[in-house]
Amino acid sequence: MTAASTTPQPPTQRREIIVALAGNPNVGKTTLFNAITGLKQKVANYPGVTVEKKEGRCELAAHDASAATPDSAPVTKHSALIVDLPGTYSLASRSPDEHVARQVVLGQMVGTERPDVIVVLADASNLERNLYLVTQVLELGRPTVIALSMMDIAADQGKTIDVEKLSAHLRAPVIPVQAHKGLGIDALKKAILKVSHKTTEPLDLPLPEVMETHIERLQKILADEKLAPHDMAYFDAHLLLSTGDDDDVPDTRRHHPRIREELAAALAACEKAQVDPISAEIETHYAYIGAIVHDCVHDLPGAGQKISRTDRIDRFLTHKFFGMATFVAIMALLFISIFWLAQPIMDFLQNQVIGGLGNLVQARMADGPLRSLITDGIIAGVGNVVVFLPQIAMLFLFLAILEDSGYMSRAAFLMDRVMSKVGLHGKSFIPMLSGYACAVPAIMGTRVIENRRDRLATILVLPLMSCSARLPVYSLVIATFFAGEGLKASLKQGGIMLGMYALGTLTAFALAWVFKRTLLKGPAPAFILEMPPYRLPHWKVVGTAVVQRSWQFLKRAGTLIFVFSVLMWAATHYPKAPVNSEFRIQNSELTTQQRADMENVQASKQLENSFAGSVGKSIAPVFRPLGYDWKLSIGVTGAFFAREVIVSTMGIVFAVGGEEDARDALAIKMRASYSPLIGLSLMVFVVYCMQCLSTLAIVKKETNTWRWPIFMFVYMTALAWFAAFTVYQGGRLLGF
Repeated sequence: MTAASTTPQPPTQRREIIVALAGNPNVGKTTLFNAITGLKQKVANYPGVTVEKKEGRCELAAHDASAATPDSAPVTKHSALIVDLPGTYSLASRSPDEHVARQVVLGQMVGTERPDVIVVLADASNLERNLYLVTQVLELGRPTVIALSMMDIAADQGKTIDVEKLSAHLRAPVIPVQAHKGLGIDALKKAILKVSHKTTEPLDLPLPEVMETHIERLQKILADEKLAPHDMAYFDAHLLLSTGDDDDVPDTRRHHPRIREELAAALAACEKAQVDPISAEIETHYAYIGAIVHDCVHDLPGAGQKISRTDRIDRFLTHKFFGMATFVAIMALLFISIFWLAQPIMDFLQNQVIGGLGNLVQARMADGPLRSLITDGIIAGVGNVVVFLPQIAMLFLFLAILEDSGYMSRAAFLMDRVMSKVGLHGKSFIPMLSGYACAVPAIMGTRVIENRRDRLATILVLPLMSCSARLPVYSLVIATFFAGEGLKASLKQGGIMLGMYALGTLTAFALAWVFKRTLLKGPAPAFILEMPPYRLPHWKVVGTAVVQRSWQFLKRAGTLIFVFSVLMWAATHYPKAPVNSEFRIQNSELTTQQRADMENVQASKQLENSFAGSVGKSIAPVFRPLGYDWKLSIGVTGAFFAREVIVSTMGIVFAVGGEEDARDALAIKMRASYSPLIGLSLMVFVVYCMQCLSTLAIVKKETNTWRWPIFMFVYMTALAWFAAFTVYQGGRLLGF
């Protein structure tokens, strides 16, 4: 045994510290979170809402300074729980994301402990705006550490920041960090541990006397009614008054009778005194911030004439013509890559993984209902979702790169010029772009839109964007009815596919225009969006985002499809149809093709006599004006659970399961049964119809009511029926 191993080790103590990580959007908060926690992270949702909750742990260590020597000092190890909050510009929350950030900081979020320390990440290159959130947090009187990111960008802009003087003004530690390089992380951890043991005096900024009077009254009501903790009542009263009568502030306490009465009296008194509470709040903070910035931030000689790299790039990328042309080119590259690069991976999943698993089960299990359930129900059903994962992951990859590089904000800025004309917000662009992959994460992405009416309008039209689940239907119909060889045929097929995507997108814009002038009528809000500096994407951040989002999508969608697959299998296999006497002939007397033909005939008969077949026949009169028979009605009816089941259902209907190339066989039999006009009617129906239970479920969660998902289902289904009816009946009148 070595001497080193026999040396007594100092005692170790453990205690967990709760740390909230706050900051404006696009300041590198996710990168800092990853740098502090490494891979010790957990992603979930906050209770009762769909806002993402990210937590991670790290170790904080300190030596006892009272020890005789540093080596003999006992090491106190603290496990710190880091809670990554949604980006917010202010604690006066307006969007669901901002409201969650505020509740966690104030210790009012159910299921999340009140933080011991608040770390606010501020962008050094735009310090004045970032200090607004910092000063609000300092008003809480809670242990706070300010982390300064993008110091290198500030230097490129010709700015120098006196960090020590800034810390003295704010009376809180200020730590410069470069998270993607790991710089400043140890110093930040030491500062967190140090302030966690200290008490802090709240920052007290002077407000007009009329505001102070009514803030004290609101504070007393909040405390008396137990609507806020005693030490948070003043700050909450402060925020309630400073947000005035803004309907977009998601704070239910505003509707409490005593609060509502006092707020009305306060606003009336402020109006009489010619004081605007919102303006007074902002002006007070920025007067304080301006003095600090003037004293701590200095421009180097010649910095005023220096044009930053970001400004030079923006002259081109935000140009009215060249910027839009570049945006269109990037979007074209994105979609080409999604459908082209993902195809080999999708083929591998379909043929080797899903098909191989099905073949393995068939080889190892005896023929019977259980094997059929596993292979035809679960594996095939869940496989319909798994096979689209490469496209979903690729879209998430592109979106993460565009976002981390700083370009996404420019794209939203460019699209605001177009979208504002139809009543949509510029921030609606990003969720609508995500809708081409899947409406579920896209709808969750609308939380960045502060205005409630704009957010709801975006949610209501988002499912009209052609998601990847519609792609198999488009591909089948186009290959069946518009097949051909050569460049001309390829251009025709591509044009039809593009037309389906354009039809959904343009209709979404048109309906948004209608909704914003009827159901969701309200003043158009100002479009304010953070324009972060351009930077190379941090690949660890991008990779982590793709893996986490893809896994969440797969887990959520896979669960729904799994349940549906079992139900659909049971609906198509029961009650059992009588077996034809010819089908009982010994297999040895049949050729392989004869056996396959008879199995397909029996499968078709089984479907016709099953519960699903009965439903298809009973509902056929509803779809007959669209040109559909009972067989196509089954596929359309099943697709109300998930769109992609149309293809697999039609394969069973036309009994092509045993064909060597089932897809080509299905195309041949559908071509013999239906006209191209019916195929076009079917595609139009799929463009418009709400055929996704998971989308309806997420709309219910986001809006916290069944009223809007029911409205969405009704209006989209009616729109789909009338549009398909117009296409089919109009085409017949024109002689098609």
